[in-house]
Amino acid sequence: NGKSHNAALAQIMNGENSANCNENTAACHYLNAIASARSGNNDAAISNLTKAINMDSSYKSEALIDLEFINLRAIEAFITLTK
Repeated sequence: NGKSHNAALAQIMNGENSANCNENTAACHYLNAIASARSGNNDAAISNLTKAINMDSSYKSEALIDLEFINLRAIEAFITLTK
């Protein structure tokens, strides 16, 4: 079931961390990374964050300061991705 960025964002803001944005945009991949991080799925969070950064490099600096990713900051894949 395809979800727009706004629909997925609304669900995530309501605590539904299993929400998934199905648009192939950097913003959607970033949003999916947040949902994955909130769910404790670090591998999926890194995967989605990688897609977002590959599409829009400005998400690299955003991820460094985003508190949604605080639990990823010690993971080597996150450190490498955000260098």
